[in-house]
Amino acid sequence: MIELERRRVPTVILVSKSFEEDAIASAAAFDMPDLPFVVLPVPLSNRTREQIVEMCDPVIDKIAEMLISQSISPAARLTEIAPDWLEYTGSDQMAALDAFQEDFLQRGWGDGFPLVLPTKERVEAMLKGTRHPRDEVVCRLEPGNAMATVEKIAVNCVMAGCKPEYLPVVLAAVEAMMDPLFLLRIVACSTGMHAPCTIVNGPYGRKIGINSGRAALGPGAQSRANLAIGRAVRLVLMNVGHAYVGSLDLDTIGSPRKISMCYGENEDQNPWEPLHVRQGFKREESTVTMFGVTSEVECLDFANTTGEGVLNTFAGTAIPSGTDGVYATFHQSVISFGHIMLLVTTDHAEVLARSGFDPQSIRRYMFENARREYKWLGSNQGGTISELEECWKETARNPEAMVPVVRTAEHFHMVVVGGSAGKSQVHLGAGTPITRSIDKWM
Repeated sequence: MIELERRRVPTVILVSKSFEEDAIASAAAFDMPDLPFVVLPVPLSNRTREQIVEMCDPVIDKIAEMLISQSISPAARLTEIAPDWLEYTGSDQMAALDAFQEDFLQRGWGDGFPLVLPTKERVEAMLKGTRHPRDEVVCRLEPGNAMATVEKIAVNCVMAGCKPEYLPVVLAAVEAMMDPLFLLRIVACSTGMHAPCTIVNGPYGRKIGINSGRAALGPGAQSRANLAIGRAVRLVLMNVGHAYVGSLDLDTIGSPRKISMCYGENEDQNPWEPLHVRQGFKREESTVTMFGVTSEVECLDFANTTGEGVLNTFAGTAIPSGTDGVYATFHQSVISFGHIMLLVTTDHAEVLARSGFDPQSIRRYMFENARREYKWLGSNQGGTISELEECWKETARNPEAMVPVVRTAEHFHMVVVGGSAGKSQVHLGAGTPITRSIDKWM
C-alpha cells in the first residue's frame, strides 16, 4: 500500500482489530505513519464469502470517504524515544536491579527472563569482542528498518548474557538475516511461530564453546554460549529491528524456541563436508548459517541399519499438511520459501554414510520420497484448483496423487549435530538458509 501511495495512488487498508497496533507500527517503519486504514472486528481468514461481505459492507462508505478526502490515521512512532542512559535507584543494589528489570520489561525491551544490566562498563567490554567501530552500520534491520550498529547489537548481547567473544557470531547472524532470501519480514513479524536459528561452523565456534553434541539446543552449562547467542539474536530483532509482540510481531500462539535457538554442527563426527563448506566457504573458515524455523519434529529410528530405512523415517516425518511451506509449494512462486533442515545425529549419519549416501543424494532421496496424497496436502490449504500454479492443476484433480512437500530437492538441507542416539530432528522452515563469515567480525 505504501508503494502505491508513493506513486500517488490513494489507498485504504482493511485491518482487523487485533492487528491495529501492527498496522500503525508497520506504517511508521516504512516512513508513512499517516497511512489510512479502517478497522474490521476480526480477521478475514477462515471466513465464508457471506461473512466477509457482512463485515465489509458497513465500512464501504468510510473507505470511499477516505479515498476522496485523504483522511489519515494518527501518526505514530515505532517505540518511545528513551534517554541514552537510564538510572535506577532503590534501598539497596538488588532493589535497584529489580527496578531496572521491571522497567525494561514494561518498555518491551526484554524477553520475560531476567536481563543482564547493560552498564557503560559492560558495553565497553563487549565492544572489545570486535575490531569494528561502534558506530559502524551492520545493516538496516527489518522489520522496523532501523540502523543496526555494532554498538546497538553489543548492548543487546550484554543483556542476553553474552561474553565479548560471542559478539562476532551475533554480528554475522544479523548480517545474514538481511539477505532477501532469508525472508526476515516473515520470520520476524508473521502470525506464525517462526524463530531465527543460528548454526555455527568452523574453529571459532569450538574456541568459544559452542555446543554441537548432546543437548546442543540446551539447556545446561554445556550450552551456555548457544543459549546466550540465540537470545541475543532475538533481543536484537526486538530492540533494533522493532519486532515487538503485538506491534510488528503478530505471532498467533508463539513458541519458546523464539527466545533462543542456536547450535553448532558436530564436524568432528560428520562423515561428509560440513554445512559451511557446502555453502561455499573453506573448512578452516568460521561461519554462521541463519535459518527461519517454524517447528521441529523428533525423528526416532533405533532399528534401521540401512540408509534407505533411516531416510524413509525422515521422509515420513517431513510431511505435515498444515505448514506454510506446503502452502508455498502449491500456491506461491516464491522459490525461497518452504525449506527443511534435517538435524542428523551421529548414529544416523554413520548408517547413511556406510550405505553410500552423501548430502546431495540425501536431498534427492528426500524429495522423491517425502510425499503424500494431494488430499492431505494441497487441498487442506483451501482455495480452488483455479488458484493453483499451472503445474499442479492436473494433479489436484486426482486427490490420491502423491505430491512433494517442497518444490525442489534443493529445499532440503542437513547438518550433523547431537550426541549418540537414533533421535534426529526435522526442522520445518521459511526462507533459504543463509551463511555469512564470522571471521570478518572478529
